[in-house]
Amino acid sequence: MRHYLKFIVTCILCCSFLYKTHAISPKDSAVQIVQRLTSLYENKKLSEKVYLDTIFKTMVLVQSERISFSNKELLVLLTKYRQISWHKNNDERLKQAYYTILSQQARLDGRNGEMLYYAEQLSEIEQKVSNHPSILSLNLIATYYDSKLAFPKVTALYKKYKQFVGSLPKRIGNKEFDRKDVMRSADLLYLFSTAAYNAKDTALGAEVKRILAQTAQAIKKEYATDIEVLSRLRFSVLMAEHEQYRLSGNHGNAWKNLQQLDSLQDSPNTPQYLKSYIHFHVIDQKALFFLDTKKNDSAEHYINLLNGLIDKKSALARSQYMVKKYEARLLYNIGRYKESEDSLVKALEILEAEGTSTLSEVDEIMYALTKVEEQQLLLADSARRQRQSDRRFVALAFGSLLLLGAGLLMFLGIRRRQKARFVNFKLSLAQNIHDETNPALLYAKILAKEQRVSQHLNQKGALEQHIDHTMELIRSLSKDLKSDQQLLVSGLVQDIRQVLEKMSVLSEFSYTLRESKDIKRFLSHYQYSNLKAILQECITNSIKHAVFRHIYVTFSVNVNVLQIRYKDDGIGWEKDQVVSGIGLENIQDRIARLNGNVQIKNDYPNGFEIVMDVNLSVVA
Repeated sequence: MRHYLKFIVTCILCCSFLYKTHAISPKDSAVQIVQRLTSLYENKKLSEKVYLDTIFKTMVLVQSERISFSNKELLVLLTKYRQISWHKNNDERLKQAYYTILSQQARLDGRNGEMLYYAEQLSEIEQKVSNHPSILSLNLIATYYDSKLAFPKVTALYKKYKQFVGSLPKRIGNKEFDRKDVMRSADLLYLFSTAAYNAKDTALGAEVKRILAQTAQAIKKEYATDIEVLSRLRFSVLMAEHEQYRLSGNHGNAWKNLQQLDSLQDSPNTPQYLKSYIHFHVIDQKALFFLDTKKNDSAEHYINLLNGLIDKKSALARSQYMVKKYEARLLYNIGRYKESEDSLVKALEILEAEGTSTLSEVDEIMYALTKVEEQQLLLADSARRQRQSDRRFVALAFGSLLLLGAGLLMFLGIRRRQKARFVNFKLSLAQNIHDETNPALLYAKILAKEQRVSQHLNQKGALEQHIDHTMELIRSLSKDLKSDQQLLVSGLVQDIRQVLEKMSVLSEFSYTLRESKDIKRFLSHYQYSNLKAILQECITNSIKHAVFRHIYVTFSVNVNVLQIRYKDDGIGWEKDQVVSGIGLENIQDRIARLNGNVQIKNDYPNGFEIVMDVNLSVVA
């Protein structure tokens, strides 16, 4: 065992060296480490516990380096980890670690809707394990609502877990939290305090401040020599006090807090990452302070500093909007009302240009789609285990010749029950997908339409078209889940054969339909319906616009690509003739929605041919 742990450490150090010398990207380095660990586990060279612990610690290290993974990339990378956590052990603590990784990655990459979904999943599991959420999940959820200025939701979160939050000082004294959670405790109380005062609930704010003071005493006692922990605590306490004084109009104490924050920033004991964070917050709060006290020259100075800190190309729209709003207040203070109004209009234009006027709705869509994405994975895992179960039962039946009759009956009975459970599982998923995603998507569509109408635009914009397409995909996914039939390429061939048979009698033409051997491949409802509509459009176009006697249709599957060739024996069109029409546009549009390719080959006067390629699902 020590040999393989030594190998893991060596692997990580080698990948780190390659990263630093630019021979390999940090992301590729992380992927290689996880894949190598998984390979060692699958070859039984690592125990399950060592594998799981090492994967978790590796991902924590990767995230500390701020390496970015999309949600889908991370789900694929952690496939084996998830399978062990859910289906082999069904261990709540392993699920807790899994959701910790996903929620932290979403937070690092600013995918707020995704972060909220995983944080809620994490909180739900933590309730099962220890009857209370973790500091991390509460922090993630509170940070999300704070970023949306949804202060009542932050205070509601506090009230829901008031008993747990009130026990933080005692838990810190009992050493129940690790060092990171101790720092997060102070951050969380600062968020609760700020939300209470912004929500005009001074009694609740005072209550949270008392808990923060008790927590500060416990932290100072247990971490008296830990400079980073004490610096983070000091920042949280000062910011909570400053927000209280600022909102209550106590300018004298508010200014003292800002001076104390300056001292904390300049202290040699303050970590560099925290200094940068404090620097931005101090400048922001000083700009607000001087606007509140109408010291316009000082306010202008700090607004200019904020402008210098914000990179106009990469800054969040909210940051640019905030500075522009400060500028409007300054102009109002000095009596330049028309310019103040113009500045406010520009602030709103910044939000509209970045699409942040519907940012909340986008987060809702990300939340819903993340849920769908996870449910699809659970369904795929269930189907995989179903196949494994089938293989075990078949082996048992063949290995028990003397009990063939009894074994066969047992197999059929169990198979029937498993199929019924699997169908019920699919129906439940379909219902969840419909109930959870459609309202969010429909609301986003209404908002996009209202925005288009307000701008006097007739055609749908890119966002509205994308939402329509997403809704169509989700409806198709729900149909796939609800159906107990599997759609195959062979079924599509049979449908087109029947269409050609009927149309050939009415329009007096003949046809040839060929298919390859490998046509018993699965199609989603979305693929099946669109391909059928495309081929019907081709046949209709030939009848309406071509002089022909014979139609040729060929279906072939090469690896995971379905190719369909359609042609008639008409003459096509002259090379200089521009050919367009609703029919051809419909065909090209549908193929594009399937992420496929279409080629229209004109060989005048020997006819024309349409060649369509569509990717099929990989056969497991």
